[in-house]
Amino acid sequence: MSSAGRTFLSGFAIVPSLGLGLLAAAIPAAAEPVRVRAAPHDGYGRMVFNWSSPVRFETETANGQLVVRFARPIEADYSAAVRLLSRYVAAA
Repeated sequence: MSSAGRTFLSGFAIVPSLGLGLLAAAIPAAAEPVRVRAAPHDGYGRMVFNWSSPVRFETETANGQLVVRFARPIEADYSAAVRLLSRYVAAA
């Protein structure tokens, strides 16, 4: 796969969120254990989050970083993803 037309970001952040505007009123929920897989490909890195059921998420870029916010709290080990995607991911 070609890297033409791709934007490379200097970092990647995973940010759990309980929802817009509801953070103060939300009852804390237990974080769901989620398996995270990662692999480098030709010119980009890919992360996969294996949730037990579909989950809403939002993405944005801020200061050269990709930020992913999930609608439910997440518990995951990102160490392998950071190691495998060190060209793209500085921390998670």
